Amino acid sequence: MGRAERWGWMVCLIGFATGAFNHARDFAAWGWRPYSWGGPMLEAFWTALLPLDLLVVVLILSRRRRAGLMLPVAIMVVDVAANGFATWRFGVTAFALSLPIQACFLGYLLGALPFLWRGKPRG
Repeated sequence: MGRAERWGWMVCLIGFATGAFNHARDFAAWGWRPYSWGGPMLEAFWTALLPLDLLVVVLILSRRRRAGLMLPVAIMVVDVAANGFATWRFGVTAFALSLPIQACFLGYLLGALPFLWRGKPRG
């Protein structure tokens, strides 16, 4: 694995580790239902992001490259859509900064996908 590819994976790893940390912080601060204000579907999705983000970290660290790319892309597509909807529907001002960052991260993942996919799959 070359230097550029390692950096590409590191960006993915840092992004999802940061997401897991932020969701864990929400649970620590507001209890077991920190997203109850968003309705049942959004709450279920946002709650699922903690284990999903951690799963991505595990996949990347275990070098399950293709699963470590497809799952993050799927998560970020739904996350950007869900957060965009919450911003529009509920006027969530907390997403004013995070939504553009998440959209850029999604763009990064989509752009990096063909370059990181090239590695030989494991197993």
